[in-house]
Amino acid sequence: MSHEAETEYYLNKVKQVKNEAKDGQLVKTATRYMTWTERERKKAELSRTEEQMAPDNFAKASITQQGRSNITRYVQHLKRDLEANSPPTDISGETKNALYQEEKRLEADIREGMLPVEVMRRNPTGAVSHHTRWEKEKKEKILAWKNIRRVLNPNDESEDLANVEMIRPTMAAPGDASTFMADAQIPGVFAMTPQAKENWPLGEPKIDTPLKQAERRELEEEEKKELEELRAMKRIVDQKREKQRQNGVRLAARAQAAREKRLAKEIAQGPQE
Repeated sequence: MSHEAETEYYLNKVKQVKNEAKDGQLVKTATRYMTWTERERKKAELSRTEEQMAPDNFAKASITQQGRSNITRYVQHLKRDLEANSPPTDISGETKNALYQEEKRLEADIREGMLPVEVMRRNPTGAVSHHTRWEKEKKEKILAWKNIRRVLNPNDESEDLANVEMIRPTMAAPGDASTFMADAQIPGVFAMTPQAKENWPLGEPKIDTPLKQAERRELEEEEKKELEELRAMKRIVDQKREKQRQNGVRLAARAQAAREKRLAKEIAQGPQE
């Protein structure tokens, strides 16, 4: 693949953040590159699952054929997930430069209409609705920006690597006193000088600020994805257990039928002299 083709491919891929369907069929899958932590978690899960099917695993004999089939399919699912959603590590410098430029372009676009840190903290009238409209309008660009951050930093373990809060603007310049908003949920009481801030630092707000709400929604989305994966695993385990139960019922029925047949034969033959 030429540098130009590679660059175009990845620029389009990082921005493919929505599934596309045609006539009820999925034709394009959304791109959501995994973080380093997510990849390590997936690799560990893959290793644990493959160990269940290892030749030297004594517990393998107790797994039914259906259970083995389910485990094999799950292993393939994990491998496909890692292959499809792990950020590439061999892209060219030209592609990296193009992605970096796109990251900065998206960053400037995302910051348009983005409420400053002070407004998010103080929560004046209209802040929540403004933030909700902005988030809806910029959602696809934010997701693309996150993808680029993960592609350009595939081995970065930072929790905030793709946290859009890092680019939120601020109203205050270094050394400025704190802001005051009379109509805000946390209006402020007085302006603090740099010396006052040093001797009397403010703590984190205890109320449910828009910033906390936004962070909580992002965390809930991650937890929802993990919960769906756990539910998928539980379904596999439940299917395995149900298969084993059905096998047990069939074996018990066969044994009962054999005993009844043997008893009927003994009764037909009569007592032995």
